[in-house]
Amino acid sequence: MRNIIEPVQAATLPAEILRRMPEVTKAHLLRITYEIVDENGFTEEQAAELRQAIEESKDSSNLVGPFSPEEAISYLNSLDKE
Repeated sequence: MRNIIEPVQAATLPAEILRRMPEVTKAHLLRITYEIVDENGFTEEQAAELRQAIEESKDSSNLVGPFSPEEAISYLNSLDKE
């Protein structure tokens, strides 16, 4: 589980909440939420996307290449000049 703490401006709260709590109109509030994560820090959706990407990477039709080390170095050096 991971906690997410975000500041909230009281002025952005709905009017019906501000009417019930007039003392917070000039205060700063914190919104604390949490999300369930695995041992690697991924949510279930992120883990599913990662598993899908890994499976797709195993399919040789998704690969481009092969490239020689010289071609790879040349390409990387060309990116530096842009």
